[in-house]
Amino acid sequence: MGQFSVKTSAPKGSDLGDIQQIYIREDSPAALEAAVAEGTLDCGLGPSPERSGLTFRRIGQETIFLGVPSEHPLAEQKSVNLGKLQGEKLLALGRGHRLLENVRHLADASGAHIVADFEGTSLDAIRQMVSIGMGMSLFPELYARAEFREADDVRLLEVEGWNERRDVGLYWRDNSGRQRHYLALAEAADVAASGLGIAR
Repeated sequence: MGQFSVKTSAPKGSDLGDIQQIYIREDSPAALEAAVAEGTLDCGLGPSPERSGLTFRRIGQETIFLGVPSEHPLAEQKSVNLGKLQGEKLLALGRGHRLLENVRHLADASGAHIVADFEGTSLDAIRQMVSIGMGMSLFPELYARAEFREADDVRLLEVEGWNERRDVGLYWRDNSGRQRHYLALAEAADVAASGLGIAR
C-alpha cells in the first residue's frame, strides 16, 4: 500500500519529545501486525491484534453495521433482527482482514451464508458489490461515516440480537523501549476518539 506522512504536533507536556512527523503505512491488519511484531514498523493503529507479544492500548470501539442493497426489502428499516438474515448472502474481505472474522461470526449466528466465489480486496470493493445486489456485508462505523451518503445504493442497518463491536487502538511490541512514546500518542488519540464519538 502507499505510504504517506502526516505532520503532527506533540501535545504540550507529552512524552512525544521532538517528534514532528509520523510516517504511516496502510495495509491489512494481519500484515501490519506482522510488521510490528518483526520490528519493521514501530507501532500499529487498528483492531486489537491477534498475535502474541504485542501490547494493545484501546482508544475506542466501533459499531459494525450491516450494509444491504437499496433495492432489498430490508433497506427501508433502520435495524434488522438477526433471525431475518437466515439464507441471505454475505460478502467478505479476504484473509488478513479482521472483518472477515466478523462476517463469519454473523453467518454462524444468523444462518446467512458467505458467498464462496467472491473475496473482496477492500471495503470500497465490497461496497460496490453490495450496491449492485450481489449480497450484504459488514462495515465498521468510521468507514461508514466517511464513505456512505443517504443517496447511496447501500443502506446501513444495525443488527438486533448481535452485539459484536470492534475495539480499535494502538499496539506495539511488548519489549519496546519506546513504550512511553506510544502511550503519549495513545493519549493524543483518545482526544480524537472522543471527538469522533467512539471513545466508549
